[in-house]
Amino acid sequence: MKKGNINKYNSFWQQEMEISIVGLQGAGKSTFIQVLQVKTIKGEFVPNMIPTVGFNMHKVEKGKVQIKGDKRNFDQCGKDIVEKMTRLCKEKTTLLIQTTQQIFSNYFTMFMVDAADPKKFQQASKELRQLLALPSLEKIPLLLLFNKKDLPEARSADEIVETLDLKGLGEREIGYYEISCKEVINIDNTLDWLIKHTK
Repeated sequence: MKKGNINKYNSFWQQEMEISIVGLQGAGKSTFIQVLQVKTIKGEFVPNMIPTVGFNMHKVEKGKVQIKGDKRNFDQCGKDIVEKMTRLCKEKTTLLIQTTQQIFSNYFTMFMVDAADPKKFQQASKELRQLLALPSLEKIPLLLLFNKKDLPEARSADEIVETLDLKGLGEREIGYYEISCKEVINIDNTLDWLIKHTK
């Protein structure tokens, strides 16, 4: 995958994209957002060990692109949570339809997997399929992030992709990166991918 070129977005309007960062608890979603915002804190890795309750909104900028991200946990993905996601996605989609002509909005879903915890791969696959089955997310681009590649027990991207069984996910663009929030590996590449796929 080639890095995106943000220079082509030199327009009067600032590009804006909205991203849902979804995944099981402990995958590294909060840390990913932290790295996006500050890269490091005083040069040290500071993991966020407090589970997020509900939805956290964050905003970062890269060049002329403004990225709004919300982090969502899917630890106990029961019927109530799926229904809540359906409602929220419908509301978000409506909002984007209303504003897209003004701010050139783009919407993406990022699904994060703990590459060092293979016991959760099957559960992650189940939650991913439930998420992408929502009508509101049909054809929405998907970026998979396999976090913690710095750990010796981390599984390869090929193994994770095979376990997630990405076939039959509909007509959507799918990309993936092995990343490490701790070592700040491939973080910029994820942003470049998102920027490249804005319309």
